[in-house]
Amino acid sequence: MSVFTKIRDRLLSLPFGLKLLLCLMAGAGMVPAMPPYGLWPLLFAGFTVFYLILSTLKGWRALAAGWSFGFGYFAYGLYWIANALLVPGNEYAWVYPLAIAGLPAVLAFFPALAAVVARRKDYGALGNYLLFCAAFGMGEWLRGHVFTGYPWNTYGYAWADVLPVAQLAALGGSYFLTLVTIIWAALPGYALLAAPRDGARALLLGFVSLGLVLAGGFVRMDMHQTALRNDIVVRAVQPNILQEDKWNQRKAFQNFERHLLLSMPKAENQNKTTVLIWPETAVPFYLMNDASSQVALRGVLDEYEMPVYLITGLLRREATAGAPPEEARYYNSLVVLNRETQPLAVYDKSHLVPFGEYLPFQKYLPFGPFVQFDGFQQGSGPRTLGIQSLPPFSPMICYEVIFPGGIVDRKGAQRPEWLVNITNDAWYGDSMGPRQHFAMTVFRAIEEGVPAVRAANTGISGMVDSVGRTLYKAEIFTENQENLPLPLPLQKTTLFSRYGNSLFFTAIALLLLFALRRKKCTVV
Repeated sequence: MSVFTKIRDRLLSLPFGLKLLLCLMAGAGMVPAMPPYGLWPLLFAGFTVFYLILSTLKGWRALAAGWSFGFGYFAYGLYWIANALLVPGNEYAWVYPLAIAGLPAVLAFFPALAAVVARRKDYGALGNYLLFCAAFGMGEWLRGHVFTGYPWNTYGYAWADVLPVAQLAALGGSYFLTLVTIIWAALPGYALLAAPRDGARALLLGFVSLGLVLAGGFVRMDMHQTALRNDIVVRAVQPNILQEDKWNQRKAFQNFERHLLLSMPKAENQNKTTVLIWPETAVPFYLMNDASSQVALRGVLDEYEMPVYLITGLLRREATAGAPPEEARYYNSLVVLNRETQPLAVYDKSHLVPFGEYLPFQKYLPFGPFVQFDGFQQGSGPRTLGIQSLPPFSPMICYEVIFPGGIVDRKGAQRPEWLVNITNDAWYGDSMGPRQHFAMTVFRAIEEGVPAVRAANTGISGMVDSVGRTLYKAEIFTENQENLPLPLPLQKTTLFSRYGNSLFFTAIALLLLFALRRKKCTVV
């Protein structure tokens, strides 16, 4: 009897309480597979342990095991979200323990329900494995869509540092990559439960398929070397303003001046069009209406000899003349300004953050928002902005970049040639959060086949080319004023850009079809 068989038998014979604990540990142990660590073999280890344990359970026990697995994964992977409550002056710091446990407890119901579906009936070793992969792949898609969705750390992001494998996102998106990752990661668990010959064949098939994906990814990246424009440079300004200072009105003009100083022209700006990008809510509405601020901004832009544009985050306020102040409407916006500081285009954030930018079921809840601003109005959805001599781009404000397929206007006639993501990220400190946020920008570039530029207040600003290569990345808690030439998009649109999640749903349907065709038999 091999050592793996002994471990399998020991796991299968454990008391139910210990199985739940191991599921919790398996989920938590997979978190370092995600950025910034990229220890992807831990994903295989965690899924293998969980798959073996789940194979012995049904009904409410399967539900409890799936929930424990999910809670371990989300509690460890998302603890940094609660850092927003620890910013000095936040009156809701007392909610910190609830924030650490509350969101993971809710998100854990997606793997819990997937576990119940996967163990509803016995379809034999292979059928059970296929059903498991389909259920957990579909569970990840549902997590990204139900109640506005929260697709943070979907399993496919484990390949952020293995770009050849990440190229699968260009075919079917990050949910398809996540499904394939589940198939690979749970395969050792299936092999330990199947007949020895079947298990060996499955492992060989998994190894070969991973090798083929790697080889195909290398070929794709080699075919699409980074191509840079010679007429446009981009500067993603990272001012590195602490969160407790960002909304301090006494420091508002000081913060504004820091952006201006980091936006002054350099030698490489004199022969090319320059696009300055400031982060999310870099400018409060009252500074945009302040004459001295306008003069100061125009003074900086006038220093540029060639055309210059400013893309900036703006806390935008709309008020009807004569109406009381409380009836004003607020937007988390991105605005494009020309040299004369005239707005050329405005984009309003459409995917708002629950409990941050709006309060769900507010009339039923006895408390206010957990951060300084709430009640933002929702924008109309993804747009492509075409500005004079600039290539058209798709704007994304902070949280919006985490949604695969939700960042580009599919119905519009104009395809974006680059992506712009502005964010704050100072809320979350020196944690996994800002680094994972940047990694998701990489996947959006791969999916759409266009480069992406990211400007963070403090977090990680940078630039990614159209197949996901990171061309530049600023360090967290530093200022950034690097000029970078804008990369070109791919000449042909990706399959995902054209067909969205079609390949993902096709794969789910095939897994279910093959699973349901298996005859019921005893698991070996």
